[in-house]
Amino acid sequence: MAFTETKKFLTIAGDKIFGCYRLTGDGADTTWTAPVTALEAAWFQRIDDTATDEKMSISGAVVTFGTAPANTKYVDVFFVGY
Repeated sequence: MAFTETKKFLTIAGDKIFGCYRLTGDGADTTWTAPVTALEAAWFQRIDDTATDEKMSISGAVVTFGTAPANTKYVDVFFVGY
């Protein structure tokens, strides 16, 4: 399975793309590809999850979580890229 993603906002500021997507977990997925060519920064907020691992990394346009969001729980991922 994969994350269920819901776009909260996506906007352009100068030559940067700034956005937020809500990702609903499946309990297994740990990676998500942002709708940009490359990420310059990304951060997230666990909204409805009890996981304590708050690690995340980025590479290119891919966000990797340290712990998969639990089944039906969600996180909001904010990002800046191009």
